[in-house]
Amino acid sequence: GRHGRWHYVSAQIEHLLGFPTHAWLDDPDMWARQIHPDDRERVLAESPSPADDEPTVSEYRLTRADGHAVWVRDYEAVIGRSETGAELVQGVIVDISDAKRLEEELAHHAFHDPLTGLPNRLLFMDRLQLAVARAARAGRRIGVIYLDLDDFKGVNDTLGHGVDDRLRVNVEFAADLAHCQALFVFDGPHRVRQRDKHRLSVDRPE
Repeated sequence: GRHGRWHYVSAQIEHLLGFPTHAWLDDPDMWARQIHPDDRERVLAESPSPADDEPTVSEYRLTRADGHAVWVRDYEAVIGRSETGAELVQGVIVDISDAKRLEEELAHHAFHDPLTGLPNRLLFMDRLQLAVARAARAGRRIGVIYLDLDDFKGVNDTLGHGVDDRLRVNVEFAADLAHCQALFVFDGPHRVRQRDKHRLSVDRPE
């Protein structure tokens, strides 16, 4: 591993990552190579110390033999020294992919409407603050276009959500004709539509 050669690798590693144990035992650098490129520098900089009372815990992605990434929680601790004086490190890797997916879902729900999946007001405010800060740094201005659709609720009540959605598409298409850095369309309570990285649309509270 990171400290030299592997002394023991559990057979479970093949189930987790698709590589047989002998591949790890024969190649001390295999673990470092399988760390996801976005995590590698950080993980390699972390190292357990003999003075640590608790294991060093880190979370990162390892790349499976099939190319897919697996999120793991890695517990490492120095448990002694070999006859040559080299540190002996014991590590346990736990698959936390399901937990990470749940975290991502919860984070998504925090910034998106659970019914429609559209970005919510929190995300809108976050994007707006970023746009204002970016414009201030560049010495530029940002513009907000407000399109007010009178009696829009009546479309839902009389014609249904299908017509409502088609009308929104037409309004957003017309709004796209305006060449603005930031475009916000208020089209209903507690919703925000993100058109692209430069365009957002949000709903006006009733």
